[in-house]
Amino acid sequence: MKKTAPLLTSLEKACFQVVAHGLSRLLRREMRVELRRLERQPKIRSYLEVGSFLALLFALSIVAASLGWIAFGAFFLLVIILFR
Repeated sequence: MKKTAPLLTSLEKACFQVVAHGLSRLLRREMRVELRRLERQPKIRSYLEVGSFLALLFALSIVAASLGWIAFGAFFLLVIILFR
């Protein structure tokens, strides 16, 4: 467990940063404020928020991929606009 703990910590930090960046762009807030909000609230609520945001992105990508390459390209364009 000691060998995997740093990996899980860095994975958690990366997921928090991705979600904080996405939410800050969608809600027009500053990323630092959003990241601080995620870190200060109870861990279970933060994990649910991170998991639901990433699951929504995954579900949208699956739907876009099933609609064809033009829809999948439009999905990637929206992701690029959101995360640039």
